[in-house]
Amino acid sequence: MYFEDGAEDEEGRQDGVMEWIEKIVWHEVVTRLPTEQENEWAAECGLAESEYPPYVFDCEMPGDNRDVLVLGKSGDVWQDTCIADDGYVGYNSLYLDNHGDWDDVVAWAYMPTGKRDMEAADAS
Repeated sequence: MYFEDGAEDEEGRQDGVMEWIEKIVWHEVVTRLPTEQENEWAAECGLAESEYPPYVFDCEMPGDNRDVLVLGKSGDVWQDTCIADDGYVGYNSLYLDNHGDWDDVVAWAYMPTGKRDMEAADAS
């Protein structure tokens, strides 16, 4: 919505104020226990049984080095960066740069782009 210089809307906003609402889509973090085949794969990669991942992600996850919004179980929302640990062999190689593991995370979302809907769709 755009208002001409000097024009006012019903709420008294004026002087060329541009507003829009950017939709944030939250992706639930869903995990599951590793299958026997996944544990066998971990063993073939040289991991000790104590190093097998306790869970694997069963949902869409952000890419490596991607800034995201994170919703914790506490209800807090913060910005973090998803990192893929190339030194770790396994299905759980994603972690958050500031928070560490994903254990207390309910959902994540791509960072708002600050662009209108059509521009934002092209940016993600």
